[in-house]
Amino acid sequence: PPMIQISADSSRVVFMADRDFDEVVELYSAPLDGSAPARELNVSLGSALYRDVLDFRLTHDGEHILYRSNELRVVSQDLWLVPTDGSRPPRALNQPALFGGFQVGERYWTSPRDDLAFYLSDEDHDGDVQIYAAPLGKQRRGP
Repeated sequence: PPMIQISADSSRVVFMADRDFDEVVELYSAPLDGSAPARELNVSLGSALYRDVLDFRLTHDGEHILYRSNELRVVSQDLWLVPTDGSRPPRALNQPALFGGFQVGERYWTSPRDDLAFYLSDEDHDGDVQIYAAPLGKQRRGP
């Protein structure tokens, strides 16, 4: 996926960059019209080496971002959900590791109604990759 995307309503730009610390990639969002500075969306990584936002995808409606990072544990990759405007903190979608590290894979997506996220992971058994679903907890619009 690209390291920069425009929201569905063309109001915001979302991008990954090592703006604050060299070689620590984080996730940002800013109004496309430049009316406010970019806002960091992930849990702050500070200058922690080997902790990065790895990739991201906007939901179909552009109101939220799913992103994959190792911000809590270097040995694990977690899937997070955050509003595109940064109005709430990010929320982990996968279950916490019961052992060592596990990987949420590069393939993750949302349902057409943006009510579920699907992702590949070995979170139950190390090395046994399966498809998981997590509710996004978003309000549905219309029927």
